Amino acid sequence: MPNPIAASLGAAGIGAIGANKAAKTQANAAKQGMDAQIQAQREAQAFQSDNADRAINTLRGSRKAQVTTTKRGFDNARGDIQRGYNAQNDFTRMGRDQGLNQINSGLTQSNNALRTGYDTSRGDVTQGRDQGLGAINAGLSQSNNALRTGYDTGSAQLRSNSNAAMQSLRDGRDSGINSVNQGLGQSLAALRTGYNTSRSDISTGYGDAMGTVNEGRDYAIGQNDRAYGEQQGYYDPMMQRGDRASEIYDYNLGMGDQPEGYGGYQNSAYQNYIMDQSQNALEGSAAQRGGLFSGATIKAAQENAQGLSGQFYNNYLDRIGGVSDIGTAARGALAQFAGVRGANNANAGTGAATQVAGLQQSQGQDLSQLATGYSTNVAGAQTSAATQRAQMYGDTATGVAGLQENLGGNLANLSSNYSTNLSGNYTNASTNRANIYGDAASALAGQATAYGNNLAGNYTNAANNRATIRMDAASQLGQSGLNRNLAYGQNRISRNNALTNIYANTGTNIANVRSGQGSAMANLAMAGGDAMHSGYAGIGNAQSAGTMGVTNALTGGMNNALGAYQYQQYAGGGGGGFGGGYAPYGAAPSYSQPMTATGGYNYGSGGGIY
Repeated sequence: MPNPIAASLGAAGIGAIGANKAAKTQANAAKQGMDAQIQAQREAQAFQSDNADRAINTLRGSRKAQVTTTKRGFDNARGDIQRGYNAQNDFTRMGRDQGLNQINSGLTQSNNALRTGYDTSRGDVTQGRDQGLGAINAGLSQSNNALRTGYDTGSAQLRSNSNAAMQSLRDGRDSGINSVNQGLGQSLAALRTGYNTSRSDISTGYGDAMGTVNEGRDYAIGQNDRAYGEQQGYYDPMMQRGDRASEIYDYNLGMGDQPEGYGGYQNSAYQNYIMDQSQNALEGSAAQRGGLFSGATIKAAQENAQGLSGQFYNNYLDRIGGVSDIGTAARGALAQFAGVRGANNANAGTGAATQVAGLQQSQGQDLSQLATGYSTNVAGAQTSAATQRAQMYGDTATGVAGLQENLGGNLANLSSNYSTNLSGNYTNASTNRANIYGDAASALAGQATAYGNNLAGNYTNAANNRATIRMDAASQLGQSGLNRNLAYGQNRISRNNALTNIYANTGTNIANVRSGQGSAMANLAMAGGDAMHSGYAGIGNAQSAGTMGVTNALTGGMNNALGAYQYQQYAGGGGGGFGGGYAPYGAAPSYSQPMTATGGYNYGSGGGIY
């Protein structure tokens, strides 16, 4: 018969082994799930980290490319600025050099043209001078030859025709006398006509001048009279009032007749006003006392009137005297202005008279000189005519007296005329030569002066133009350098701004990537923590369930064995009891929380599940 205790213990052991295996299987399954989640988390973290690194590397590569491209673009722009600056400076210097070359070329051409014109003009003057001298010499030779020919012909004619000469002398005398008389008459008529015309012109001119002087005098006097009339119109009312006040004053002093329309002091508006005021006051006072029409009141009124008349009479006279003084002052002022007007009119008249006297004196002198010249010319003409007549009569008488003597005289005269004319020819030729030499020298000096002035002007203009071109070029070069430096500065600012934007954008993008990576890693870490927590909880639950199963199985087996043992003791009296005793299971496995470098978990040495 089987042993029920052994059977119970065996069944309990089998149950405990089964529970232990089931718990172990469940714990291993939980551990494998946890390891799989940890591995997936690790792979996700690695993938996220790789993606973030690749994104950051891409951003850094893009940033490097952008920086390189930006620097290259701005460096190219800087090169373009420098090339533009160099090109502009080259053009400016080229324009300056070309302008200076044009100025130098123009100066040379202008100087050459001036020199050519100066040489040509000098040659023309010299040629004209030489031609003039040649013409003078040729004319002198021709004139001398003609004089000689005339002298020879005249001498021969005188000698061969003495009789004809005497008749010719007579005819010439008569004709000459007629010509002299005719010329004298024409000369005297011309002198008389010229004298009368000049005298009329002088008289007309001086008459116009004196008329102008008199017009100016009359205008000045008229202006003075007009001003005086205006002042008189201003002062007349005051003088009239002053004259009437004087008449009233004299009348009141008993020194004159009563002025027309004047009623005397008693009837004056001034006195009537004072009397009315006083009478009103007296009657008001009497009325208050009840004696308005009494004899005392009437007597008081009479006495009051007499007293007031004497009291204000002097004041009245003083006022009349004041008005009279105004008239006197106005008359004095007008008299003073009249004196000024008289002085101004006198000055105008004196000045005009002085000018007229001067003009008349000049007219007299001019007429006297004209008459003297006319008389001298008439006397000269008559003397010349008388001399010519006497000469003609004398020559004729001499010729009639003796032909030979007349012939000798004619020959002498002819020789003298010939010599005089010949001398005159030489004198005129010398004078003409001197004039030609002087004119040529003046012309050459003027040309030299003009040539020198033109050269100086050319050099001055060229120097001014060169200075202007150099100053303009220097200004353009300075402006170009300023523009280049400004462009360089703007280029550097734009380059720095662009690089700053690139670095800032790249930093922002990297920060965004890192932030996203951190968020993802944090999410993965949280998910991994949740997975580890679930895994540990599953393993703990499996171990707890296995332990509980083993405990329950053993407890049940022990209870069954104990029951069987009790049954045997009570029922059979002596069973065998426990053989070998109970061997408890080892402690539950202990897991360390941190993962190893390979991703697994370290188990403790507390023993496994057997």
